[in-house]
Amino acid sequence: MGAQHMEQSQAKILLVDESRFFLTIEKQFLRNIPVTLLETQNAAQTLAFCRADKPQLIYLAKEVTGMPGTECCLQIKADPTLRHIPIIMICEPGEENECHLAGCDAVLFKPLDRHRFLEIGRSFLAGIRERRRSCLISAKVKSESMTFAARGLDISSGGIFLDTATKPPLGTAVHLDIHLARPHEAGPHIDCHGVVAWHNTKENPQKQNHPLGVGIKFQELSTQTAAVLNGFLRTFD
Repeated sequence: MGAQHMEQSQAKILLVDESRFFLTIEKQFLRNIPVTLLETQNAAQTLAFCRADKPQLIYLAKEVTGMPGTECCLQIKADPTLRHIPIIMICEPGEENECHLAGCDAVLFKPLDRHRFLEIGRSFLAGIRERRRSCLISAKVKSESMTFAARGLDISSGGIFLDTATKPPLGTAVHLDIHLARPHEAGPHIDCHGVVAWHNTKENPQKQNHPLGVGIKFQELSTQTAAVLNGFLRTFD
């Protein structure tokens, strides 16, 4: 199975699993991430991809066609030109010791959780962040202690940045009513839950090109809400 080529400057991630089902899930997890994806179901091609394409990160299943994923990991880590590549092994609970002995850098358990999949990957490759679409949309935010309105300046399937002087404490659970429409246009509303993940402050600006405000991470979007949101995001492509 070949590479899905994107821009040459993008980081490369190699996905390895003998199951096409799990490869499809992993590609879905990464679909909004600006990276080049390489994928294979067998160990020999895994080693060939590593030597030819030098991926910056590998998600490697324990079950791989041709040899165990642990043996594949051992061979990569034994090669002085490849051993620097972070390897996240994917296995069943109870198999993690075998994976760690093979020299992997982290372990994920099946069934895969999207948030954990991206979080662990991000710890090795900072670029594993979803594309955010610049926008200007309205939002109402409600927590246990406050309610306020704000402008959303950028949004992704994972969260939204709000231009606001009101800053609920980090970790605050909030309810959001977001109007998915450009100024002076009609569009749907979505209701969802989120958590305050970061602040953009004058003293500690997380994003230099953003005004003061808060970043909110969406929590457990319903299938219907996610579909409406993704439909809106596609209008920017």
